[in-house]
Amino acid sequence: MNRPGVRPPMRHLSKGLLAAVVACCLMLMTTVSVLANTVNISDQAGVLDQNRVRSEGSNLSYPLNIYTTNTFQGSSSAFQQQSAGHVTATNLIVMAIDTVNHHFYTAWGKNVSLSSGDATSAANAFKNSYNNGDYTGATVAAIQSLGSALSSRGNSSGGNSPVGSNPVSSGGGLLSGGLTTLCCVGLLILIIGAVIFGVMRRRGGMGRRMAPGGPMGMGGV
Repeated sequence: MNRPGVRPPMRHLSKGLLAAVVACCLMLMTTVSVLANTVNISDQAGVLDQNRVRSEGSNLSYPLNIYTTNTFQGSSSAFQQQSAGHVTATNLIVMAIDTVNHHFYTAWGKNVSLSSGDATSAANAFKNSYNNGDYTGATVAAIQSLGSALSSRGNSSGGNSPVGSNPVSSGGGLLSGGLTTLCCVGLLILIIGAVIFGVMRRRGGMGRRMAPGGPMGMGGV
């Protein structure tokens, strides 16, 4: 019999398990948000509507870094080499814009399924949407061009990097580790859920056994 004012230990256990499930769900949501493809923008030239560009870039199946500059002094090939140097991961896409000399260049890591022809298409899309200074519209058009190319290939890895993209040789990238984390968190949630179900079922059974009733063996002889 429970004394008045004293909570059964089972109730504390249930609340603790419920708190653990909530924490795991929050962890899962955080992991999913981390896995979302990021768009980093370094708009030194101050010519982009970053919210609009970031919104469009997040639709790509790979992370995207965008750079603009109005201080570069050099040839087109030098700009390409400098832009390619920003490719720091095998699954990263880099887009660079020089607003003074009107250079535009895209580069990517070796695990991105794009080709040099896709780079040309993106450059043409940028040029056709420039409209005498609309860098935001031009950048969005270039991103959409890359997105169409990726969709047509089903985002398979192993694409041809453009000349000078300088892909790095690192591990499997964000998705490989991220999927493992998702699986672990999901398994943990299932285990905790099963424990809670077992505890609640046991509580229900104990309640039924402890419920008041008539004397045993009243059925007669």
